[in-house]
Amino acid sequence: MINKNKIIVLLMVVAVIIAAGFFYCRTKSSEMIRQQSNISERVMTSKGLIPRGLPREPKGSRACPGVLIPFYKDIIAAIGNKNKTKTVVINDQSFLAEVVETEDARQKGLGFRAGLCQECAMLFQFPHAGRYNFWMKDMKFGLDLLWISEGKIVQIEKNIKSDFLGVLRASFDVDYVLEINSGSVDEFNFKVGDAVSF
Repeated sequence: MINKNKIIVLLMVVAVIIAAGFFYCRTKSSEMIRQQSNISERVMTSKGLIPRGLPREPKGSRACPGVLIPFYKDIIAAIGNKNKTKTVVINDQSFLAEVVETEDARQKGLGFRAGLCQECAMLFQFPHAGRYNFWMKDMKFGLDLLWISEGKIVQIEKNIKSDFLGVLRASFDVDYVLEINSGSVDEFNFKVGDAVSF
């Protein structure tokens, strides 16, 4: 027998997601309207015309499908993610890290993701220490990488751009690699030799 409470909770979650999507859509559409209006005003002024009010319904107000598709896509990806999480602490800075342990998950990494929150990370956990290489395939944002061995940072790669086509090679045997947002190493002053706890 279907649990009515579960159905009610599910419907509430769906309603919240739809409402959030509508609000997100309206916010983005408003931004597009302002941009189009500013452009129109500049064009008219450059031609010696005096703008007299703004259009009530510019094309940006019809942009909801294009705005909502990536919005809901990111939500579905987050809900569908089954990787476990672990708190990683370096010095006094904590990250909530998504742990990837399988070969398929390691190959995919953060590919196709829209981004990471400021205190989020991805932790690559390997079955044994080795010199593991990384790439930026299908990445949409930049990263800093920390190679970790026996609870300490042994190698750092900073400000790796999303379109980097090379291979990031480990110079030491490591058992973990932590991916964080580009610029985080400098922001938190992480250095080789810093202790890392899980």
